[in-house]
Amino acid sequence: MSVIHITDEQEFQQKVVQFDGLSVVDFRAERCGPCRMLGPIMEQLAEENAGKQVQVVKINVDENQ
Repeated sequence: MSVIHITDEQEFQQKVVQFDGLSVVDFRAERCGPCRMLGPIMEQLAEENAGKQVQVVKINVDENQ
């Protein structure tokens, strides 16, 4: 499983709020250095939890306030 990129509030409701498991949500911005450094770790976390009731989600806070 790869990281899920959320682009709007409706998608957040469907994929995160209504998800019947654990969601790890990364609220990030492209301009944020630490956010970019965390990217590979989030990808690894998603891969390690593939097939489990865990999903990793990224939300760009500049585009989705």
